[in-house]
Amino acid sequence: ERAFGMVFMDQRGSLYHEDLQCLENGKVLHPGAVIVADNVLKPGAPLLLWRLAVNHRYCVQQLSMPEFAMPVEDWMAVAVVKDTTAQDEAEPESPALWELHNLSDEIRSKALLPGRGIDFLEWKHFAARMKEGLKKLGITSVPVTSDPTGGSC
Repeated sequence: ERAFGMVFMDQRGSLYHEDLQCLENGKVLHPGAVIVADNVLKPGAPLLLWRLAVNHRYCVQQLSMPEFAMPVEDWMAVAVVKDTTAQDEAEPESPALWELHNLSDEIRSKALLPGRGIDFLEWKHFAARMKEGLKKLGITSVPVTSDPTGGSC
């Protein structure tokens, strides 16, 4: 049996949920496998965060940390596969979740425009808006600290 023990996602966050679906459909994640997704707050991966939060297959924690070379908060999601046989919860994806998803794609597109870019202040405001929207959906983070006792699943 071929399966991944670790997956690192660091591409277009608005597609992470599709990547996870492919991994699940291919049955290539075994119990104990670790999934790490970068930049899930900014530019964001709200559909992945929702899927991990409502699916009993995973133990997940969002870690808050400063973005590399930028004075702005970002998150990484770290999930451990608990049970590959657990059924997906039928939690509906709310309009607020889709609004965050579209907001994420919008700022990502702006950031890629030639000569445009996004300045630090705009990223900071975007991250705050995304964080508030995710919090309303029950998705939060814990800060990365040097204290190893800071959380459990």
